[in-house]
Amino acid sequence: MNEKYNLPDDAVKAFRNVIEDIKRNRITVTSQKSFNSKRTFKDWDFKTKWNHSDVQRAANFIISLPDNDALAFWRYVGAGSAACDNIPKLHVAFSSEGKQVKDHLVEILTKD
Repeated sequence: MNEKYNLPDDAVKAFRNVIEDIKRNRITVTSQKSFNSKRTFKDWDFKTKWNHSDVQRAANFIISLPDNDALAFWRYVGAGSAACDNIPKLHVAFSSEGKQVKDHLVEILTKD
């Protein structure tokens, strides 16, 4: 039992495992910092609502990106002023190869 927070030993162990996972995956954070989003995303307008062809182009684009870049692109879409309109459309969109964006993102986030 942890005396300071009155936590059972298994909770303390689980928390330490989370900290170790964060330390082990620090390379992901570093590579996202070095990502040049201005150069890669310069052709994208995150301020306007996307039409069907824009969503299709975005779906193809996000599926084609490396994992860290795909998550960065998703973050930029979500930070845009039209995010409330664009995120739901992109979330359910399929790429030209037939892969759904939400499945692709889940796959990225659940990799070991």
